[in-house]
Amino acid sequence: MHPVFRPHRRRNSLNCFAQALLFPWLTCSFAVSAQETVAAQVSHVQNALVPAVIVDGRPTQTSTLANRMRELLVPGVSIAVIRNGKLDWARGFGVTRTGGSAVIPATLFEACSISKPVSAMAMLTLVQRGRLDLDADVNAYLISWKLPSNEFTSKTKVTLRELLNHTAGVSISGFPGYVSGSPLPTLTQMLDGEQPANTPPIRVDMMPGIGFRYSGGGFLVAQQMAEDVTRRPFAQFVRDTVLRPTGMTSSAYEQPLSRARASRSALAYDVDGAEIAGGAQIYPELAPAGLWTTATDLARWAIELQQALSGRSDRVLSQVMAKEMVSPGLQSWGLGISVGGAPPHRYFTHSGVGSGFRTFLLAYEEGDGIVVLANGGNGEFLRSAIVRTVAHDYGWPDFQPAVRHISHNHMHDPSSIEGSYQLNRYTTMTIVRDGSTLYAQRSGQQRVEILPEGRDKYFCPVVDVEFAFQFGEGDKVKGFTSLQNGQSEYAMAIDGSRVNAINESLARRRKDPAADPESEPILRRYVEQLRSSSINYGELSVPVAQMTRQHEPEFSELFYRLGDIRTVTFAGVTPEGEDLFDVRFDNGSMRWRMLPDGNGGIDAVGFTFLMKAVG
Repeated sequence: MHPVFRPHRRRNSLNCFAQALLFPWLTCSFAVSAQETVAAQVSHVQNALVPAVIVDGRPTQTSTLANRMRELLVPGVSIAVIRNGKLDWARGFGVTRTGGSAVIPATLFEACSISKPVSAMAMLTLVQRGRLDLDADVNAYLISWKLPSNEFTSKTKVTLRELLNHTAGVSISGFPGYVSGSPLPTLTQMLDGEQPANTPPIRVDMMPGIGFRYSGGGFLVAQQMAEDVTRRPFAQFVRDTVLRPTGMTSSAYEQPLSRARASRSALAYDVDGAEIAGGAQIYPELAPAGLWTTATDLARWAIELQQALSGRSDRVLSQVMAKEMVSPGLQSWGLGISVGGAPPHRYFTHSGVGSGFRTFLLAYEEGDGIVVLANGGNGEFLRSAIVRTVAHDYGWPDFQPAVRHISHNHMHDPSSIEGSYQLNRYTTMTIVRDGSTLYAQRSGQQRVEILPEGRDKYFCPVVDVEFAFQFGEGDKVKGFTSLQNGQSEYAMAIDGSRVNAINESLARRRKDPAADPESEPILRRYVEQLRSSSINYGELSVPVAQMTRQHEPEFSELFYRLGDIRTVTFAGVTPEGEDLFDVRFDNGSMRWRMLPDGNGGIDAVGFTFLMKAVG
């Protein structure tokens, strides 16, 4: 696999507000040319997967699908492509299992978390018929089990809307599954964390509605609601409301699979290419993770939602309810589905990660899309190349490779940027020249080539990262700012003799982790500044200041609603040398990353909600 730069200061700054990554500078036509045939498009995927970066004027280094599958140890993949609201093509590649039959469009894969949007659509049929209210207390509909009341629900009740858009404050992000043949829990046992359930009780552990936190547990509560309201097993309910009306004839919420369906399924393989012991994991948590499906069936589901949005179909959802489903809330999540893109090219998407399976669905509202299902633990890397290639062929406005141009205009002598740079207290980067080629190497990573782009800018042709160098008096380099995936990071030029000392300092922190004495006081001060919107930007590094300015209003509201800090507990040190803290507030809990700059300020910071209370 290619090395990647991971500029952690901006990456960690906003875990709870991470967004889908776009390439807005690409302005290709959104329509496939008439000369392009389906056979040619399939051939491109098979024989010419495009890289993440295309260098203008250089031959594009494509790869074959078979080679990438072999490199990534992914036995099989199934792909379905949607064009203009119709299935354009569907193909299988590779094998269902080592030495086994070929993957075909009818091969079944575990959908993993793509079960959620299909489940959400079924729940919305009950809302549409007036049997559920999106904004009412869920306990008004739960009969055989109730969501336990506590200090958080006494202030704000949990609603179905919050369960579906991951803002209900409900615990448990995902589920590990069960080995074939092991005892399986009932729905109530899973909700209460009782044996043989292998996950803790599903409970509200932060105030509902104040922040996004991905929760499979919330969908399990929704499953109980559906069964209590309809008095039917969830699998039958979704079959009759969504699967049959949309033509998803091969799909089923069936855990474990029947013998007949198992004979048509792909076997699960881990990241090392080894078969998952005992076969595919069993997920009795049906609503969040229990769907077995094909790429073609999921494409049919996406087409049905596209048609409902345009008013061309109401077989499942009305146009009004379909628009409700894709209306973005916190972190651009609709009801069971993530949404993105810019009008008129908005899209909805979801991915899935399970034991030995990786899945992905993307569909533009106006009619194009793709589904990729793989039976290997490295399937997401394969999927990225497939989606990038299809987006390139079909001229989609997003997900295409970046296009970079080599230019030597307004460039200092390349030798002037050779040397060492410090990104933070514990991370360095070295730039060296080998012959006529410049390479950049971040501490702990492999070196990658960088090429000139003009005006003292360089880019990496392997991963899409750009470097803008700054010079001072006497044309001496002062440092650079890197930009990757919309996130920036500054590095200061330093004497090469300091690199070893920085690396040794990080090694000591990793060997004997202890909180920096400055970290907790700075964390508390930063939280209070966010709550009161009285931020001292002079204390923040450039990336942290940029992030804080961008999100100051929502941060102020978020930390006001979280209340006061109750406890701050040191939880370790990250590989980059940041302190980890578990922070409990009046109305929720967070995991914080904090890296002081050594002068009373903040070099790097990030936070995300925890799935259980701490302290």
